[in-house]
Amino acid sequence: LDGMFLQTAMTCIEKNIDKINYSVDDFSADMQISYIQLNRKLEALTNQTPVQFIRSIRLKRAADLLCTSQFNVNEIMLLVGFNDASYFSKMFKAEFGMTPKQYASKHKPGPKQ
Repeated sequence: LDGMFLQTAMTCIEKNIDKINYSVDDFSADMQISYIQLNRKLEALTNQTPVQFIRSIRLKRAADLLCTSQFNVNEIMLLVGFNDASYFSKMFKAEFGMTPKQYASKHKPGPKQ
């Protein structure tokens, strides 16, 4: 059941990943549970709050896009629901230990510079 819960949660976020204003209230409504229940369940399963969980999914999608797409960092930032470049870069660096540009140059297939 926990696996199904997490899969449903990730699906809800993926469907709305490009929506900058997708909030925890929207997330809990999509999951059809209260904010308090969502918070408890996510903290128990992932040790993350709903805000952290949403951000983590967005950043993981950004990392995938940096490696597999021809989009630039600003385009990817918007595609995954961020609208502030400095905040995106700061959160990305906190998650992956490097800036989005560094991550792309390290992980993108092809000749390295």
